[in-house]
Amino acid sequence: MSGVATFLAIFVVAILQVSLAPLFPFSIAQADIALVFIAWIALFRSPKTAMWVVPVMALLLGFMTNRSPALFLFGFMPVIPLVAISGISSSNIILGNYWRALAVVVATGAWSRVIFALAAMSHGADPAIGILAGSIIIPGIFLDGALLTLAFAPSRLIGLDVANMALTRGGYSAYERS
Repeated sequence: MSGVATFLAIFVVAILQVSLAPLFPFSIAQADIALVFIAWIALFRSPKTAMWVVPVMALLLGFMTNRSPALFLFGFMPVIPLVAISGISSSNIILGNYWRALAVVVATGAWSRVIFALAAMSHGADPAIGILAGSIIIPGIFLDGALLTLAFAPSRLIGLDVANMALTRGGYSAYERS
């Protein structure tokens, strides 16, 4: 997937997040199509690609919604380090790394929903922790898991391998003197 194709995919996913996701809520929670796309990029592309997809997606979603792009950026940022830390690597098993990927998406989805809830509370919303947990975070976990399954399993079945998350030397750091 070239850079232009990746940007077009980001644009389409942002439009789907804004237009399609609100039509199918589960309790109060909405599916986070953008988060699953970012996780898919982090899993099946290079970490270099994932590092520029996160801010571009955050900017597009921020401009398309009434939320700050900084909130989206702060909510999506944990995906890349969590994928790198979890030890997800290429394997010949179709769903071998699915559970680690699911843990990454669930943790990041819960994190981003809490960030958005805290932002809403700081602007005057009622601090209803029970509603946040029971109607937003827990249903969001199920929605994110279902979307990840719809993205991960077919990708592995068609032969895509999970990318290596090790960063290679390049750019300015390639010219460092030891």
